[in-house]
Amino acid sequence: MFWNAWDEPRGLRDLVWNERLKLLASALNGVATADVGMGFFAPIAALLYGTSVVAATAPLRLAAALWHLVAVFIHGLAQVALGRLRA
Repeated sequence: MFWNAWDEPRGLRDLVWNERLKLLASALNGVATADVGMGFFAPIAALLYGTSVVAATAPLRLAAALWHLVAVFIHGLAQVALGRLRA
């Protein structure tokens, strides 16, 4: 009734596995990119243009650094996913 990749020959299963992993890595990389934009560049731009409600810049720097580390971690997860590709 439904198509099942595990009923197919091994070569096709590997292709399906690889495509799913590439899709996962792409999604993780997109989340990491959004994290950098939302938590790193946006607050800095708001501070530069005077639209930020943050009075002190030290908490802003800490928050931006933490968002940047989160994005690097998520990007690393995408790299780990790509490392599991099958030949």
